[in-house]
Amino acid sequence: MANDPSNLITLCSHCHRIAERNVRMRSGLSGFTYLFSNLAPIHLMCDTSDIGSFFESNSKINFNLPAVFIYDQFPGGIGLSAKLFSIAEDVIRQCQQVFSRCSCENGCPSCVGPSGENGEGAKDTAGEIIQKLMEKY
Repeated sequence: MANDPSNLITLCSHCHRIAERNVRMRSGLSGFTYLFSNLAPIHLMCDTSDIGSFFESNSKINFNLPAVFIYDQFPGGIGLSAKLFSIAEDVIRQCQQVFSRCSCENGCPSCVGPSGENGEGAKDTAGEIIQKLMEKY
């Protein structure tokens, strides 16, 4: 029933561009979150399962702007996310180094994650996110 032609919606070119931009942004956030959350445990001297992560493209707690959340997996926390906040610049710098050294085209497990999982444009958009964050530091 989902593929019934009467259920399909055609977007105007303006709305189509907005939809594509949203998909690209979500792909980039997914790629950046993957890379950051895989490098953070190295700096925190913890196991990868000690922290969790997710992103929102329209976060209510960030004025409907994109946000990446990294949190302690332990109830009540043990200070990992607080420590990570204080060293975020170092982790972002390492993200940039790993990203720039990886020669894959669309993403791989060594950088922003497998391209099939993140969606089209994940590596390019994750690179743009990393670059914008590097400008802040």
